[in-house]
Amino acid sequence: MTKMDTQTAIKVASKHLAGLRGHVLDLLTISAPVTPAAAVNLAKVISKLSPMLGNLIEFNTVEFLNQQKEFSALGKWKRQDPGFPDAIFDGTISPAPGFEIKAWFPLATEITARFKDSQKHFLQDQTYVVLLAWLPEHLIYGKPAVRDLCIVSGASVAAARDGHYHNPPDYLVVEPNDTSARTSNLQQTNTNGYKFQGTKEQFVAAERLVKSWGPAGVKYSHTGQCQTRVQELMSKFPYRLDTNFAKTDRIVHAEIEAFKKRVLASTVHGMTVQEWARLLASDDEAKIEKTLRERVKIEWEKSLVEEPSAGSQRAREEAAERLPDHVADVGACLDDAGHEIKRLLVEVHGAAVFSLHALFAANSVPLPYVRNSVRAAELRTHALPFATGDRRLSIQREVRPPLWSPVLIRVVAEALHRLGGREVPEVPLVEVLANGRVLHSACFIGSSQGES
Repeated sequence: MTKMDTQTAIKVASKHLAGLRGHVLDLLTISAPVTPAAAVNLAKVISKLSPMLGNLIEFNTVEFLNQQKEFSALGKWKRQDPGFPDAIFDGTISPAPGFEIKAWFPLATEITARFKDSQKHFLQDQTYVVLLAWLPEHLIYGKPAVRDLCIVSGASVAAARDGHYHNPPDYLVVEPNDTSARTSNLQQTNTNGYKFQGTKEQFVAAERLVKSWGPAGVKYSHTGQCQTRVQELMSKFPYRLDTNFAKTDRIVHAEIEAFKKRVLASTVHGMTVQEWARLLASDDEAKIEKTLRERVKIEWEKSLVEEPSAGSQRAREEAAERLPDHVADVGACLDDAGHEIKRLLVEVHGAAVFSLHALFAANSVPLPYVRNSVRAAELRTHALPFATGDRRLSIQREVRPPLWSPVLIRVVAEALHRLGGREVPEVPLVEVLANGRVLHSACFIGSSQGES
């Protein structure tokens, strides 16, 4: 073929590209995850490959189209980076046909690729948009496979975008300035969206201005009069730049919406793509692992979420038996090191709480050596959580529900740790006074002084 017009070239190229549905692309390979945790993490971050894969697909699209005999006598396809569109034909066809390529990983939340190019670039309908949905051949690992394709007119996408967003005075679509005198890399080609940010009174005033334009004034156009009115609104009222403007998933284009529904309803390993997307976006890692095992047939030696062992379950049951009536933790005093006494339960008052050294057992001897005169008492109940006292009924080794709230039992000079659910610390039995008095601060405490 020695002659071809733009629309014919686009139809021929589109037919070849549509044949890629279901093909595995030998561009990169994602290794199989070696552990369940790696599989869960991979499933949540694999969408990050889409931008890189999109670039690789652009290269390969150009190579693929140049292999088609219909174009060999007319010129060559080439990739533009940077530039619009991604692939353009360089030859005897005028205006030059081109394709803007967008890769979509459908396990992500939406088609996040943006389409911001002005309608002015599509006046001759010479550029089409290729949306390519891909997944690894084994869902989360392997080579990328083309799930489906959508090839639509770029002019129709731009018109749908502007018609959907432009709603003065609430929302404005603003054309780029005339930068044709600049070099190609500095020329502005993208539209932007702006959202009204004024007060209610300002919005009412803006509405009056828009109504003065008449019904035709609300309809969007990239021409001078519409853009002059847009600039008038922006000069009189506050607007903010919308950073979510022109995401492909939000343009509301009929063919793109049909393509999205078709992809999400397609089946992969016994589940729809939408069901996989919901599962992998959840926090239920045990369910993710189980489903990957059953559906994708990934096997690991060890489970990500381990079941409790028989020993740990039995220990919990025994603890419950030892501590009836839901006694979960023995504690009511302030939680600082002054209360964590080795071998001696000391009653702490006032400023003594902040003195960490005077209350330690001296030289780590088995029997407490009391250098400073303090009150010593075996564990006993108290009327209030932080008010200690000298009540005569002491708690022995067996812990039962007390009449008063119990005080905290801790041990000093050992690694601090949180006592779990119904655990009770083991306290060494040493000589402790039951009636709470040390008469001579410089002597050892012996049986002659009222051992309990």
